[in-house]
Amino acid sequence: METTINLDEIKNIKKYIDENVNDIRTISDDIVNEYTQVLDDIMKDINRDVINADLVSDAVLEKYFLELTNAIYFLGSKGEFLGLYDDLSKANVKIKYNQAYSDNQIQNIASGKKTTVDENRAYAESASMNDSIVNAIYARSFRIIKTKIESANEMVKTLSKIISKRMNEKDYSDYVNPFNEGSN
Repeated sequence: METTINLDEIKNIKKYIDENVNDIRTISDDIVNEYTQVLDDIMKDINRDVINADLVSDAVLEKYFLELTNAIYFLGSKGEFLGLYDDLSKANVKIKYNQAYSDNQIQNIASGKKTTVDENRAYAESASMNDSIVNAIYARSFRIIKTKIESANEMVKTLSKIISKRMNEKDYSDYVNPFNEGSN
């Protein structure tokens, strides 16, 4: 038996998946944005005022160091709360799956029909599909937020290193030339 590739069918499947992914991504992005808007704004400001700027004052670096550290603090607890949604939606999938599995068995026993384990699984998976998608949305959103927090922590470390380096350079400059204007 020879199998041929049906490009039209492949394109239709891809289109169907793209549409579903886009819908799910929109929902997930809305959740993530609700939680991370403040952090995202600070990171955009850092990009503009520090990364893409020629000269950056110590005051600007210190301001972003403080703002970013503060935003991470508050987002950390909010992110963990979102993890609760992930956990509860995962539990809901199991409840829905098990209920559908049992209901299908009972219905088939009552009608005298014998079903296989695979048939019961297929029915239960189909019945719990939307709950699985909701869980995937919360799980993805939670992972994205954790990744943003990790990246923000890396930026805090980078800002800290820059601030420390500048302080050391200033201390060295004051030591080498103690008569600089502005030194103590």
